[in-house]
Amino acid sequence: MSLCVSRALTLGAFAVLAALTGCSPDVEGTCVDWCESASSCEGAGEVDCSSVCSQQANAAEEVGCEEEAVALLDCYSAEGVCETDLQIRCEDEVNDAFACVIDFCLENPADSLCQDDQQPDG
Repeated sequence: MSLCVSRALTLGAFAVLAALTGCSPDVEGTCVDWCESASSCEGAGEVDCSSVCSQQANAAEEVGCEEEAVALLDCYSAEGVCETDLQIRCEDEVNDAFACVIDFCLENPADSLCQDDQQPDG
């Protein structure tokens, strides 16, 4: 756990502390936790969670959607990683993450992450 996240959890005010100290949510760590849990689901294939989550964290950071990415993964985890309808159960978080990426792409249409074949999964 990073020092930044550790401080936020200790104070119990992650969002406020993140804004005050410049800490960003731990997208990669949250993703790895979720990915490793999801790998035990029926029908799950082999996934290199570290590699996939590193890519997702880099994409979330580039577009400035770290908070939305973590909120989405937290919702997925809370609802049950093996559920097949997580997109519906976490509709608000999905919409927030999608809106964040869309806002970035509207401002940066030429960015490689905004090209149809380069959209991050989410």
